[in-house]
Amino acid sequence: MTDPTTIFDNAWDTNICDKPAIINNDISNRHLYNRVVAFEFTTVQHELMGMLSRQHLSIDSFEAYDIWIISHTSEADLMNMITAFEKVCAQYTPVEGEENIIQWDGGEAIHFNGVRFEVQMRLFLRKSGMVAYT
Repeated sequence: MTDPTTIFDNAWDTNICDKPAIINNDISNRHLYNRVVAFEFTTVQHELMGMLSRQHLSIDSFEAYDIWIISHTSEADLMNMITAFEKVCAQYTPVEGEENIIQWDGGEAIHFNGVRFEVQMRLFLRKSGMVAYT
């Protein structure tokens, strides 16, 4: 599947807000950036939140990532970044043979003394038509 940093770097709508750093958190450290969208690949099946009740999960049907959207500017800036992030997901053009649905899930807001605003969520790159759960 396509690297999500590439998808979001290419499709970010700068009319909503300036593009933040879009990084792979496995390689870079999200804490070093003032404005960042960080992706971390979830590699272990039991790390997938909300999947515990299912009997079978086909890992080939999707890739899952933990996402952090962080702004050291303001809560309004964070909300604009979330809007731009969701717009990329909603308007994504499918890639044949790769992912064709991008879905986000959750969103836990964390505020650090009015100096760092953060939302953590999960992102799924899904292949439509491939059975994920049985």
